[in-house]
Amino acid sequence: MWLCKFLTCSKSSQVTKEVQPLAEALADGQAVALGPIFLAYLYRCLCDIVLPKPMSCNPSGPIWLFQLWLQVYFPELGPANVTFRGDSLLGKSIANLPLPKHHVEDCFRFFYRCSQRSPIDLSICLDHRYSGYLALYHANVPTLETKEE
Repeated sequence: MWLCKFLTCSKSSQVTKEVQPLAEALADGQAVALGPIFLAYLYRCLCDIVLPKPMSCNPSGPIWLFQLWLQVYFPELGPANVTFRGDSLLGKSIANLPLPKHHVEDCFRFFYRCSQRSPIDLSICLDHRYSGYLALYHANVPTLETKEE
């Protein structure tokens, strides 16, 4: 249920057949890279929003991730006066704050006039120090340096 509610953000109140193998792998303790799976669901969600005619206003997927991304890289669209601590999770700093009310026309106007961003504006996540538990290496996951014997 957790996967369907938070990862795939399924409209169904049940575990879907699509997610069942992933749930079983996680329940068996297998190391699974959730990042690519999460992004795939986000991309599918964004595609489902823009491809149907008329556009869908009730997508199924982790649209909240896209909203957080927009607020990190385009702070003009997010809550006022957000500051990120050097080692805090970026999304957690924003998620509990009230969203400003933007009209669709205002957002289109903003992006139409936003001709460029500086490299500093676009390197927020690359330059950020993350907590140790988010490190790429995990004791149970082999890395490129690990040699099988």
